Amino acid sequence: GYLDELDLTSRQYVLFVGALVPDKGPDLLIDAYRELHTDLPLVVVGDSPFAASYGAHVRELAGRDTRVRMLGYVRGDRYRELVANAGIYVHPLRSDGTSPALLQAMGFGNCIVVNSIPETLSAVGDAAVSFRHNDPQDLAAKLQMLLDDPTLAEQYRNRALERATQEYDWDKVTEAHVEVYRRSVGGMA
Repeated sequence: GYLDELDLTSRQYVLFVGALVPDKGPDLLIDAYRELHTDLPLVVVGDSPFAASYGAHVRELAGRDTRVRMLGYVRGDRYRELVANAGIYVHPLRSDGTSPALLQAMGFGNCIVVNSIPETLSAVGDAAVSFRHNDPQDLAAKLQMLLDDPTLAEQYRNRALERATQEYDWDKVTEAHVEVYRRSVGGMA
């Protein structure tokens, strides 16, 4: 599979997915990662479609740490394989909290670490570890805690999967929409 091609082992890497733009916070994560005591790689999926100079800055930061692997865009089955097997999925967004990538990571039962912004916190509930707003030192501390305690990471994996199943199941989402439409049409009659 794709993991073999990349010489990655299931649950033995940290994953970031997102555009290399300031709002998505990859620089926060790389700054934090450089403080960690671990041999596990940080895998960065995404590129900088607009912010070329920022993308270059992120790649330069990544280049200072041999554990950081910049993959650029990854799609389809290869993408799903990466997300499904991540040890820890980090969502360091500075704004614009919920993304399809975050919900997918929950659905794949990842151990998730998020920046403390209201939209993200409401999406993950108690199913993720949060770090102090935009604080790379606290992010490093939370990542180290999870890397040092695989049992805790496993508990967060189970919570993420449970929350995704309860809150973001498509049948439930569809039923909720139908009910809203029913009520609004009923109210008009």
